[in-house]
Amino acid sequence: MIITRHNFVGYFSKRDKTFRFWHWMIIFPKLFPRILKHEERKKLRQNFLRQQRAISLDEDLNLPNLCFPQIQLLVIVAGKDIEIMDQAIASALFYSKNQITLVTIVCPTIDLEACAIKVDKMGLDVSFDIVDENQVISAEIRKLIKMKFSSRYGWILQQFIAFDQILNSKEKGVLLLDADTILLTPVHWLDCDSNQILMAGTNFHQPYYDLLGQLLKFSSSPKYTFVTHHMLIQPTLFKLILKKRGYHSVSQFFMDVLKFADEKLESAICIDFEPYAQGMMADYPEKVLLRKFCNLEMARNQQNLEIVSSALGGEVNLMYNSVSFHHYLSSI
Repeated sequence: MIITRHNFVGYFSKRDKTFRFWHWMIIFPKLFPRILKHEERKKLRQNFLRQQRAISLDEDLNLPNLCFPQIQLLVIVAGKDIEIMDQAIASALFYSKNQITLVTIVCPTIDLEACAIKVDKMGLDVSFDIVDENQVISAEIRKLIKMKFSSRYGWILQQFIAFDQILNSKEKGVLLLDADTILLTPVHWLDCDSNQILMAGTNFHQPYYDLLGQLLKFSSSPKYTFVTHHMLIQPTLFKLILKKRGYHSVSQFFMDVLKFADEKLESAICIDFEPYAQGMMADYPEKVLLRKFCNLEMARNQQNLEIVSSALGGEVNLMYNSVSFHHYLSSI
């Protein structure tokens, strides 16, 4: 097999795969491609070092404290992901070592009935809410999103919804989970002293961090990145992070995102995961236990779904903490 930076990072993104010093000998030549200009080579090396730090993190997902508060599960779903939403929710309820006492599902008006049927079949023994997305984000903001990001309206709107729901939650912790992502490993997300697990990812998209640098004064080249498809977020600390940077309301932040984000970009913003994670690293690093992400992206087909079902049942070990069945991969 030809070794590339992509498959090299992918291999060490598995559990129990440890990056050692001698592995630099394998990948080192790939960091100095002569065909690239000096500035491009520099960015490539910086990004690989960022990835190397992420894949070298500890894999232990247990917190040492003996007190673990109850948390809320938040899932933002649209039509294409309803078919897998129940497995995502079930995996979170099963693998979270913090008891989940409330499940909140937010979906478009047209999907309310389908979500209700899906949840009813699950027979959840915890409280749950199914919320119309139009009741979360005002008509004015939705109109502005549609005007500026017409082709990515649904994706952008979901980020606004997550941001709003988390900051308005009364729970000590909110586990935000992408509707297409299934957890495979037990996790202590949060303890009673507000210490928590944060998993660092390997993806880096410069426009995300340029925008966050402009709005929240975070580094445009952070040491770690956190586009991780699931994250425990503490609403109280998130509010303090935003207030420290001059944002005292959700709508105030939304208007600045819409003002400064570049609508010409296919992927212009990441406000569901990165603002909180970068804020925690900046303001409350002593409360963060950085851990390896270990996520696998798979095409959504029956064969792969059966493989993951076997992993959930303990029949096979996929060597990952989670699996994401992104809909766009189904056609690849």
